[in-house]
Amino acid sequence: MLSQFRVARLASAEEFDRLLNEVLMNGRPVPLSARLRLSAPGSLAPSALGLALARLSELTWRPEPPAADLAEALLERQSPSGEFGSIASTASALAGLGALTAQIAALPGTKAGMEFLPPGLTQRVRASADAAANWLASRTAENQPSLFDATEDDSAERAASADRAAAAPAPIGDPIDTAILLWALSAAPAMLARVGLPAPEAVIDDLGLRHRRETSTLVEAIASTRTASATSTRRAA
Repeated sequence: MLSQFRVARLASAEEFDRLLNEVLMNGRPVPLSARLRLSAPGSLAPSALGLALARLSELTWRPEPPAADLAEALLERQSPSGEFGSIASTASALAGLGALTAQIAALPGTKAGMEFLPPGLTQRVRASADAAANWLASRTAENQPSLFDATEDDSAERAASADRAAAAPAPIGDPIDTAILLWALSAAPAMLARVGLPAPEAVIDDLGLRHRRETSTLVEAIASTRTASATSTRRAA
């Protein structure tokens, strides 16, 4: 079991490679290709901090002391444009920030103004998550197919292209980046929609992610997470 003390110690010592390893071994297995992408230069720290924060939010019912430190460390690494280095590390950071804000929102007393983090930090975390989501959404939009490449006489084909673009979200980055984004945010479908990927299954099928060795494990993890979330929702109901 990944302990809060262990996370706090590794984060404080900036042993980010070990922190990332322990988080991934504690329930977030990824293929080597994704592990290398998450630990690329400029990506390692936000990837480790974000995924650790997401995992802690799953293991605790309210933010415990390491959560505030992890969030502060993440905010220090965000660029003015909203990203945390790469697509993979920004997705990981957003997963952690989003999980923390969702955890706080679900706690009794939140609507009464009770603070579960140091004063002002909750608002800063929300703003940071918004900026990261906006940056990822802008990158997704860059990959949307042009709807105006057809000639004036190709109105039928242009309309069909528009329909296809509306029905099938475009990927972000390359297949590994896309798979990491889907995997990191698999427990937050609203956040996936926010960044421009409201239909994960369509993206998985369009890119053949189930059949790629470098992404198939991530896709399996997505299916497991979504099944567990659906089961939890049904039980709560």
